[in-house]
Amino acid sequence: VTFKWCNRKDNYKSETQTITGVDFLKRFVEHIVPPHFRRIRHLGFLSARNKSKCLELLRKDLKVTIHKLKLSRAQVLEMKFGKRSCLSCKDCGGELALILSYPGKRAPPAS
Repeated sequence: VTFKWCNRKDNYKSETQTITGVDFLKRFVEHIVPPHFRRIRHLGFLSARNKSKCLELLRKDLKVTIHKLKLSRAQVLEMKFGKRSCLSCKDCGGELALILSYPGKRAPPAS
């Protein structure tokens, strides 16, 4: 099997390589993601190395400004999920307020 690939180590030069079909399939199978897994890979302006710099340049070119609001956690949850994110009383439906929480040990796994 002959295929073309981009060599990052040699200034992104395009190279051609010939290998056996079995070796090609072994390399190809390494890129298959198992069931129920999602492949996430960001390239270009979303790559980890360039993200903040490139997004800033894009916002500048598009004349977009970002306004950061100071919101409480409850306000953020409500904006994201609606009223269903708030704790409510089972009897009257009123909103419950979290006064105090205790960081405790996790329960043992169910067997």
